[in-house]
Amino acid sequence: MAAYDPEADLVIGLVAMAYRLWQTGSAEGASAVRIIITCTIVTLLAGCETKPPAPPATSGEREQAVIALNACLQTAARKLDDGKSEASTVALALRPPCSAEFARSRDLYARGLSSQQASQYHRQDDQAFKQAATNAVLEERARTRK
Repeated sequence: MAAYDPEADLVIGLVAMAYRLWQTGSAEGASAVRIIITCTIVTLLAGCETKPPAPPATSGEREQAVIALNACLQTAARKLDDGKSEASTVALALRPPCSAEFARSRDLYARGLSSQQASQYHRQDDQAFKQAATNAVLEERARTRK
């Protein structure tokens, strides 16, 4: 089943209204039909607007983003880990303080991908964050034991 498209619904409604007004044969109806047709064309053309994709991020940009994310995760792990809870549970608490760094890193790595590739990449966001945050918690625990 196709997804609901409000823009298509609007166009269909406008065309139906224009047809009913055209059937009246009045001058007002003809004027309204021209306006409706113009609005329909503008609506259809607006749906065609595309932005050129951003160029892929440089390796330096990606590296800086990962360094910033890891630094944030390490700092948050130090503050939030009680040393007793499951590392994966503590990792979930690291998301709010490090969400901006994670979003930047994620977006830089996805930049330059096709929309389909980016969609696949973003489906793994939660798992990728949880893995990175869990690693940060475990690294901090290992560091404090030494």
